[in-house]
Amino acid sequence: MHYVSQEEENEMDKHLDMPPSWVEPIKLSLRDFQMRCPQGKKTKLYKRAKLEKFAHYLMKDGLVSKLSMYDNRECR
Repeated sequence: MHYVSQEEENEMDKHLDMPPSWVEPIKLSLRDFQMRCPQGKKTKLYKRAKLEKFAHYLMKDGLVSKLSMYDNRECR
């Protein structure tokens, strides 16, 4: 049989009281969640690369990301 000491009992009683949130809960439709970015596509340019991310089910062939690497910094 295990007895709880006073110190252990005090540790169990400690908790954090958080104030209520002042913002409304986020309302996001399933379609918007699945798109994950505006118009379903997001492009990031790097030094000699371009990364394109697509929402799931947006592209007919199932493509979700595409990395294009270039020899110059203009990404052409």
